[in-house]
Amino acid sequence: MIFHEKLSKLFKIAALLLISGMIVELITLFWFHPVSFLIYAGIGVLLITGGVILFLIFIVLREEA
Repeated sequence: MIFHEKLSKLFKIAALLLISGMIVELITLFWFHPVSFLIYAGIGVLLITGGVILFLIFIVLREEA
């Protein structure tokens, strides 16, 4: 039971990364400046990619348990 609670917390972390990446990308879509693309491509994409990778790792961990 403790392992499932830990996985639940880890899924929340992955979801938080995905949501924060989407918020960063949404903000940069309305910001008309060359730096906005760098923030979009740098921070936004890294947050979303990190969230997806963590999510996939946690699914594999859950299947093994």
